[in-house]
Amino acid sequence: MKKIIAQALQILQQGGIVAVPTDTVYGLAVDAANPDALDALYVLKNRPASKPTSVLIASADDMSSWAKNIPDSACKLAQRFWPGALTLILEKADQVDSKLTGGTNTIGLRVPKHPLTLTLLKQLATGLATPSANPAGEPPAVTAKQVRDYFGNRVDLVLEGGESALQLASTIVDCSKKTPRILREGAIATQQIKHHMNIT
Repeated sequence: MKKIIAQALQILQQGGIVAVPTDTVYGLAVDAANPDALDALYVLKNRPASKPTSVLIASADDMSSWAKNIPDSACKLAQRFWPGALTLILEKADQVDSKLTGGTNTIGLRVPKHPLTLTLLKQLATGLATPSANPAGEPPAVTAKQVRDYFGNRVDLVLEGGESALQLASTIVDCSKKTPRILREGAIATQQIKHHMNIT
């Protein structure tokens, strides 16, 4: 595993694209702090510039590198559901590139529950801009083979992490306003979120 992680790190640091496994689906990942890599990612995905891209981070401790005015509700949800299939929408930090956020003042953050990708994140010491690994309009890839079938050699490296466990998108909770709100139910059921915290 060390060899493939080192290879992935080198590619990401040079602005390349790596497909990574997560507990939900496979994602296409670039260094979230590299504007040129973000441009290449959006071209590969044929993704509109107005559509935000969430960022994978290594732990809840990294939230403050990407977000500001983080409310207690977000910290409580992160403590309960991270690593896992929960994306938190927070007010973006001032230094965050607007390319990541589609020009909005919020950013989506998640700690994935996959040992390979978590190891990569811890060694990268930044975040990974990671939309799902599929061309626009196609189902998200849940295996490394599906990623290769979709993109071939247009992705610099595909990390083989087995079949995605959940095969559903993450649940998205907006914590950027006073009252948290569920924007999308995914792998974590709305009931689970509401049971843990009184939100709509």
